[in-house]
Parts: sequence; C-alpha cells; structure tokens
Amino acid sequence: MGEHDGENPCTLKIGDELHSFVLVSIDNLPDYEAKGYLFQHIITKMEVYQVINADVELFFGFTFKTPPNNDSGVAHIIEHSVLAGSRRYPVRDPFMTLLKGSANTFMNAMTYSDRTSYPAASPSRKDFDNLFAVYADAVFAPLLREETFQQEGVRQVPHEDGTITFDGVVLNEMKGGADHDTIVGLQSVRTLFPDTPYAFDSGGDPEAIINLDYKQFKAFYGQYYHPGNCKLLMYGALEPGDKLEFLENAYLGQYSAIEVPGAAPLPEKWLTPRQAVAYSPVEHDGKAEDVSSGASVTLSWATTSAEDPLQVYTLSTLVDVLLGNPGAPLYKAITESKLGLDICPESGMSSEFRLMPFVVGFKGISPDKAQQAESFLMKTLTRIVKTGIPRDEVEAALKRLEFSLAEIPGGYPNGLRAMNRSLHGWLQGLPPASTIASAEPVKALREAVAVSYAAADEAKDPSMGWFESWMFRNLVENPHRCLLTVIPDPQYLTRRDQTMAKKAEQIRSGMDKQGFKDFQDKYARFLQFEESGDAPDALATIPRLRLSDLPLDIRRIEKKSVEVSGRPTVMVPLFTNGIVYADFAFTLDDLTVQEILDLSIYVRLLQMTGMKGMDYSQVAMRIRSLTGSFSIAFDAGSTVESAGRPREEKSLLMVRFSALERDFAEACAFAGDLLRHADVKDVGRIAAAITDMRTEYSNGLLGGANVYAAQRAGVAFSMVGQQAEATGGLAHWLMLDGIDIKNASGIKGIASRLVSLQEKLAMRERLVIQVTGDASREKQHIKILESFVEGFPEFGDLLIPVSRDFGLNQLPERELFRIPATVSYTAIVTSSAPAGSSLQAAQQVLGTLLTTNGLWTRIRGNGGAYGVSSSLDLLEQLFVFTTYRDPRIAGSIADYMDSLEELVRMPPDASTVEDALILTVGKEIRPLSPRQKAGVTFRRDLYGFTDDFRAHVRSLVCAVRPEDIAMAAADILERLKAHSRTVILGGKSLLEKEGSPSTGTPVVISRLPL
Repeated sequence: MGEHDGENPCTLKIGDELHSFVLVSIDNLPDYEAKGYLFQHIITKMEVYQVINADVELFFGFTFKTPPNNDSGVAHIIEHSVLAGSRRYPVRDPFMTLLKGSANTFMNAMTYSDRTSYPAASPSRKDFDNLFAVYADAVFAPLLREETFQQEGVRQVPHEDGTITFDGVVLNEMKGGADHDTIVGLQSVRTLFPDTPYAFDSGGDPEAIINLDYKQFKAFYGQYYHPGNCKLLMYGALEPGDKLEFLENAYLGQYSAIEVPGAAPLPEKWLTPRQAVAYSPVEHDGKAEDVSSGASVTLSWATTSAEDPLQVYTLSTLVDVLLGNPGAPLYKAITESKLGLDICPESGMSSEFRLMPFVVGFKGISPDKAQQAESFLMKTLTRIVKTGIPRDEVEAALKRLEFSLAEIPGGYPNGLRAMNRSLHGWLQGLPPASTIASAEPVKALREAVAVSYAAADEAKDPSMGWFESWMFRNLVENPHRCLLTVIPDPQYLTRRDQTMAKKAEQIRSGMDKQGFKDFQDKYARFLQFEESGDAPDALATIPRLRLSDLPLDIRRIEKKSVEVSGRPTVMVPLFTNGIVYADFAFTLDDLTVQEILDLSIYVRLLQMTGMKGMDYSQVAMRIRSLTGSFSIAFDAGSTVESAGRPREEKSLLMVRFSALERDFAEACAFAGDLLRHADVKDVGRIAAAITDMRTEYSNGLLGGANVYAAQRAGVAFSMVGQQAEATGGLAHWLMLDGIDIKNASGIKGIASRLVSLQEKLAMRERLVIQVTGDASREKQHIKILESFVEGFPEFGDLLIPVSRDFGLNQLPERELFRIPATVSYTAIVTSSAPAGSSLQAAQQVLGTLLTTNGLWTRIRGNGGAYGVSSSLDLLEQLFVFTTYRDPRIAGSIADYMDSLEELVRMPPDASTVEDALILTVGKEIRPLSPRQKAGVTFRRDLYGFTDDFRAHVRSLVCAVRPEDIAMAAADILERLKAHSRTVILGGKSLLEKEGSPSTGTPVVISRLPL
C-alpha cells in the first residue's frame, strides 16, 4: 500500500446526488489508509462502496446474493456462464479473450455458500477500465445462450450406439471434487443448517446437476442478478464517484426497483445435539481394513455471528490457540489419544456463514468409535475450559494476529481482502464499514481478554477467561452441534455413475427413433457452435492492452552484499513497517541419497519436536511468540549458466522467518538453537511427523493432482527433478507409506540417522544469508547475524558435491496411477531449449499462447476439462503440459499434439502473439509485498538468476514474432517424439479405457495409498 495521509480533497457530502446515486456515508478507514464512500442508486438501490487510498493496485468486485435452494449448482453454472458472452461483447469467451490482453493481478469469478462474486484487479488504469467494462456487461447483460449452459454446466451427449451420457465443465469439476476430505468439510457444515440455503451445495452435486435444465438456469439469473441485489466494492487510487456515470448510463437506467432479497435466514437453534452419517469414495484392493479404519469423525457447532467482527476474531484466534500447531492443546490431545490416525484436516472455523461453524475431529478412525470420539472431544474441551488455556499461548496467538495487521500484505489484492471482510455484514443489511476493519476489533479483543483475566484472577477461576467463557457458552454448553461420521465406501462412485446412467436411460427411453435423430441434430448444432469460433468483428469488441502500455524494463530490487563472520550475506533495504524477514540457506550438495531422503523427515520433525528442556508444545509456542511466520523446507534447483559459472544442480535447506524488530535477536537465537539442538531422536515425534506428511499427501492429492503428475513426469530430465520427486512427490509419499511406524526398531534406525544428519548439517560453511528490513537498522541486524553464524561450528572443510541416483531415471515413459475419481489429471513433460536462448524465450511465449488459445478451446471448451495449461520451466529447461479434472485422456493428449502441429503449419497472427507477450510480461509487473520481494531476491541470488540475465530474457521474450512461435512449436514436437514422459492420475475405468497408448503393451495401473 502506498503512502496516504487519510485526507481527500473530495468536496462530496453525505446526501449529495451524483449520476442517480446518493452518497449515504463517508467512513474513515485507517486500516486501509483510506476513506470509504458508500453510494446507493436512487431507483434500483444498488450499493457501491469505494475505498479510496493511494494503492496503485486497483480493484473492483461485483457481488450478488445467490442462495441455493437445491444441489443443482445453478449459481455455480451461472458464474461460469455470465462470462461467456454479453450484449456489448458477444464473443463466446470474453473472460479468456480479455485475459489474453491484460496485465491483471487478479481476475476471477467465485461461488460461495450464499453469494457469487466477480472480482478483478490491475496496476494499470487502462487495464482496470477494460476489466470493469467487460465484467459489468457480463453480470448485467449476459447472453446466457443455451449452448453456453450446455458447455459450462451440463449437456446430454448422444452416442452412435444409441446411448446418452452427460458432460459439462462444472459437472466434471464437481465430479472431480468429491474426495473424502471435501465431503467431510461440506457435510460438517451442511448438517448444522437444515432448512437454510447453507444445507445445499452451491457448487453442485453431480447427481443433481444433471437434473438442471436451461429454463431453471435462466430463471435463477432473472431472480438474483438485478442491480438491487448487487454490492460493488471498488478500491485503490480512484476518485470518489468513479464509474457511477458509466453504470447509470449503460445499465442502471434501464431497471426499475424490485424487492431486494433480505438477509440469509438463521437456522433454528437446536435443543439437543444431532448425529449424521455420510459416505465418500475410496480406492481399495478389497481389504476390509482399507475401509474400516479410514473414516473421519467430526463434531461441529453453530456458534456466533459472522457479522460481529469481535466474534470473528475471537473464534479465529481461538482456533489458532487450540489447533494452530501440533503442540496446541486440542491438536495435541487428538493426536496423542490414538483414537484415530491424525487430526481431521477440515478442523477449524469459517466466517462464510451467518453463524460461524467450528469443526474438530479425527481422520483415520473406525466408524464404531464415533461415540467415543465425541465423548473424548467434549471432555477435552471441558478440561481446557476448567483449567484454563495457558496465557502465554493466548498472548502468542494475539501477537501473531497483531503481526498480520502490521505486515504489508501481499499475495491477493488488498481490495479483495476489503471486499470479503465488508460482505460479512453488508450482505445482511449492515453498512460495509461495520465489518471491513481489523485493527479496532483486534484491539477490542485484547481489551476484553485483559478484563476477563483480571476477573478470573480475582475469583481465582481460570474458566472466567475470555476464551474459556466463549468455549463454555458456544461449545461445551451449546446443544447446536452435530456428530458426523464419514465412511469410505468402495461403491460410492459406482453408485453415483449408476444414478447418472439411470437418468440418461430415462431420457433416452422417452425418445422414439425420430426423437433421437432430432436430438442428434441438435447436438450437432452444439458442436458446430463449439467449433465455429468468433467472428473478427465480435473479437474486436473486447478491449485490450498493447505491449507498449506495459513497462518493458525489468523491476530491480536494491540490495547490498556483505560478509557476516565469513559467510556471504545480502542486505535488502525496504520499508517493512517494523518487520524483519530473515532467509537462511544451508548447502546440501555433499549429502548422500539416504541423507536427502532422511532430510525430508528431518525438515518436518524440526517443526514438531522439542529440544533441550522443552517439549514440542513449548517449542511451538516459543516459535509463535517470536515470529510472524516460520518455515523450514528442502529446495533444489538448477543455476543459470553464465560466463565463468557453469550450470549446476543445487540442493538447499531453507529456513525462513519473519519477526518484529524487537523480537529479531531472540528469534535468530532460537532458530539457531532449534537447528542445532532439536530432539530428532524422539521416536514418538518421528512417527507423528511421518503420519503428518502422509495425511498431507492424502488430503491434498486431488486438489493438486496435476502438479504431482507433472513433477513425476519431470524425473527423467535432471537430478533436480529426481530430488523433488523423491522428497516431495508421489515417490516420497510411497516411501513414507512403506515405513511401519509401529516398528520400534525401524523408527529407532531413522532416529539414529537423523542424529547424524543434524550433526552434519550444523556447519558454518553451509550458510548463505539474506535479511530484509529497515536500512537504518542494518548494523544492528549484522550484529545479530554474527551471533547466529558463530553459533555454528566452523570446520574449514570444503563441501564436496556427490553424485546421486534416486533410482527414478529408469521409470517407464508412461505411468498410470489410480485415484478415487471419474476424471483424470494428465502431465506430459519434455525438455526445452537452453535457458537464455531466443528459442527458449519463444517457447515461454508458446506456453502462454497454447494455454489461452488452442488448448483452452479444445480441451476445456470442447473437451469439458475444468483446467488445462502448458508452461515453460525456465531454469530446469522443461516444457510442461497438464490437464485438470478432465473427463478424457487420449482425446486431450491428441489435442495437445494437434495444437502444436497447427502452429507449425499456420503460425499465429501478430495480434495473438502480442496478447501472449502481454500476459507473459504482465505476470512480472505485479506489485510485490516486502515478504514477496525478500523471497524472490533470495532465490534469484541462490540460483544465479541475475538482473542482467532477467533483462536479457525479457528482451528476448519481447522480440518474439509469429514465425518464432512456429519454430518453437516444431522444436517441442521434435523433443516430444525423441524423449518425453507422461504421468496420468485418474479413475480406474477411465485409465483402463484411455490410459494406455493405442498401440503397444497396456500400461500397468498403480495404486496410491488412499
């Protein structure tokens, strides 16, 4: 956020009218260094809230209340469809067409439990105006063609044998999203709110999606997409009243008033707790134990109002205190109870419902232990209330909360944060300013905690503390709770497929021969629509940037190189609002294969174990009290080849943390102690670390299956790829699954190796350092770093790199992995041209061009996949293709090859290439927070990605022309034919049908430990 003094020269006053809007309120918003102007349209009652400050990242977000009344996913399908052609922009996909010529930092559409939002952001005013114009037309004047409904939502597909099946982007998205943990999270909340919109899945259940028709789809839009049901938030360096005239003249003047939908209904409070059972898909080999111990059991409560910021921050802080780390009291109690394998990953809270749900439970538990689990959780919560939460843990959580407020935000646009906070109250009839602030409710929370502690001390009753009292009222004594058991069911997907097949049979049975012929003709017209493309005059309506609108010079970050106790150190002077960002890298090039594999356990263990006189919960609390963030991770990558510096493959242990200036010295000292003295021989904590990583893999697989597939496909091209797979991919997961954590001697053997590894790592010679913070504190920072460095012994030895073989370079060219899904995730990887070459620069642009043109049209639009991409890994010199939640395999692979061949035969026009250049360059001009600047600067230095090299690559990218794209595509085709790897994760039936090449021996299908 830029500097802003809070003053605004605007002369508008409350009650003033401007372009058929009236100014309702003016708010001081110190959290955003802004003023907030709330306008209401006089006729339609549409509300526009403009948060005006000096932030150059301009943002807007249209939001409509869209409460579902069934599981058809109609709100979700409309979210996809309104951005698929509108009155002023009658192209089939203005979203993607706009994206191609945009430097946006955020551009999306999102369906929530009771609302749908359409946000976008850009640092370019021209781009912001373009985005706003297209989005406004999309939400207020969409074409909503039946073909769009069929493509984005659901359609019936005729086949030559006379049968019918279902297809559609949202349908396939939701078919791919039905994994165990997603179902646990969804059902834990749905069961709490019967007879309200929250009881339904706004995203859609495949079995209900297929019952939705075009008429119902249109009716839902007509009911909810009226300006009176719209909240528009705008944010950044704008003028008060910006866009109001445009909205009135283009749209609002055409509407009359309607009765605006009211607040979402609150559920009736329960008098007694309830129970529910649900089922989820599972892969198994027919063994009873695969299912019987794989259930999840959760307790969920409907607690307090999300419209009260004090309550929101109370519950979010309580979740941090109780569940924020493995040493937190409730987290620790669950994992040490041995009732289940691990804590349920869906444990936590959400403020996206009028009454915030709190959920906690077990994963990997037998269903017959559900009552035992409930009793244990209630007794544990009662005990915590009675004995009180340790106050230092509360203080650490409050301090972290205050840290997050002090930190200059990054990642998502700050306008998006403001929008989401404002909507908690705004959608329910409160002013947007009532829930947009953070600092005041956090201050009120700290004051409430202090007052409650004084009362508790006077009464000598720990249960009178603020959080303890909240827990007693809203958890221990609250009967509005549900015990949910989610049981893995091997027949889940089969039953779902049978239900859908039965529906298709009913539709088919209602057609005679002529009826089916007419249906085939109608579908042929749909296919013609999909394949016809847009007319040039329609495409010309979409506003776009030109390459000349973007700064073509690279952005450089000031830094200074120094030595600290003999170790190379970089100081990055930035305004960080009193926060210091510390980065430490330990060189690992001399470690053996076994040591690298052990390191993957060591890294997790360091964040879950104790050390010299402190148990793991005390260590976790100390980390949280001293830092705003703390991470330890393994990293591997290739350096840039330059004059006098050959290309090298590096392995690094990365330690990163952020701390307030006053805590930096203690944080450094504690980090050093942890690295040298953590208890890595504690067999119980080693088993817990292994379990934690296993759970993380099973939880995250379907959400990132394309990433796992791509990583595994890349193992054949470098040792870096092998290391990444062996320490953080499917190979690592399979290795962890093969460890018997109940085998005491085996775990002791790991402990012995970790002790040796810890001693080997504690060498000063390994260290490379970077600190980012206030330049005026540089001398103090260097002095603190000297103490850190000198805590590590100096051996004077050279770290001699060793060659490694993880046994992954001889894997077959195609691998298939079975997962509990009916869709697939495909990755194909081959090598690229050398880094820094003009051919590789063209391949970088080729990746962007393919993703936004040929692949998007063929694989997402026509094929029904939820996602597809092609991209260049510049430093690893790889070209990567992936699909996401794709109902096809063979067809998508063929589409990839055809798209490349088409570019060779018919190079793209100059306009298409310029769009790809804008998108490629635009990614690099996004505003970065201090945390992000620290991270990218450190990685660039470690891997030799210098500013001069970056400038060289930028110049090559900007020089790419259509003929270069054709050459790049031809080169990739040759490389794919010469040497490539394909990895596919998918449902069993789809893999059996399409997973193997059409010629040759069928590929063996492997099973993952799900």
